[in-house]
Amino acid sequence: MYILGMKIGGIVGDASCYYYFNILDDCYKIEIHKKLRYPVYFTENGQYLPVMTLDSIITGLNQFGYDDFETMDVVNLINVKKIRRIIKYSYGNIAYFDNGDTGSVSGKMAEKYSHLVVED
Repeated sequence: MYILGMKIGGIVGDASCYYYFNILDDCYKIEIHKKLRYPVYFTENGQYLPVMTLDSIITGLNQFGYDDFETMDVVNLINVKKIRRIIKYSYGNIAYFDNGDTGSVSGKMAEKYSHLVVED
């Protein structure tokens, strides 16, 4: 099982602070951080916290070549290769996936992916 971690004391947005590791092969201890109350993963390369913000996730994913995710709205990251269609409604834009799940899409991002947009 792989985890994307951020080095303790790292700076959000600094790609060098991220580590993509196999918890079974690379992690030798997990303990709860006393102040933050999050798990800390101890590896040969240092101590890492789970990535907790969308900005951190997208930076970390991009560093390791996973560039299929986009910030489609302020509340989500969406794997654009998995979008089946985007429907424009009067109240906003919604991305639909094969399994029926949905995600909100800003007007700007709906324009960027206009080839996926259908009108309600």
